[in-house]
Amino acid sequence: MSSDSFIWFVKQYSKEFYRITKSDSHCYVFSDWRKFKDVQIAFETNFWELRQLIVWDKKNGMGEYWRSVHEFILFFTKRKPKKLNNGSCFNVINNIKPVRGKKLHDYEKPVELIDKFIDASSNENDVVYDGFIGCGTTAISCIENSRNYIGSEISKNNFIITEKRIKAHRMCAAGKQLKCDLID
Repeated sequence: MSSDSFIWFVKQYSKEFYRITKSDSHCYVFSDWRKFKDVQIAFETNFWELRQLIVWDKKNGMGEYWRSVHEFILFFTKRKPKKLNNGSCFNVINNIKPVRGKKLHDYEKPVELIDKFIDASSNENDVVYDGFIGCGTTAISCIENSRNYIGSEISKNNFIITEKRIKAHRMCAAGKQLKCDLID
């Protein structure tokens, strides 16, 4: 996708995120180094304010030349943002490993990483929205942290994986015997 097309696409969903969220909302957007400025431009066009560029140090990378061992997370706020629950946080996260091996989704994030953002930006019983729910990591984090969640997903396959993962997680949490590995 060209930069112009990508910016147009991000503008569309950032505008919708802005419309459906509360006036004190926080928004976390994952990006690599090639696209983070495009994401910033698109979100700021729709009145989001970039508060911080967070770096997730994955400790391991891929590539032939300079290997990227990090991922950017853009932290945006809306209008009059609420403060982070735990005061302030460092903008480098280096103690959470990425999901390795057999994954449910190409861009699967560890629940522990999403827990950090859920804890910092929401309270028990709040509603958390994930516009690209993928394999349901945000939903699992919300369940574990007593939050409600709403997720959108265009891929039917990802939606099915998310449903199965949530069901398996709830069954395991209820103490029932169920294999929690969903990959067939």
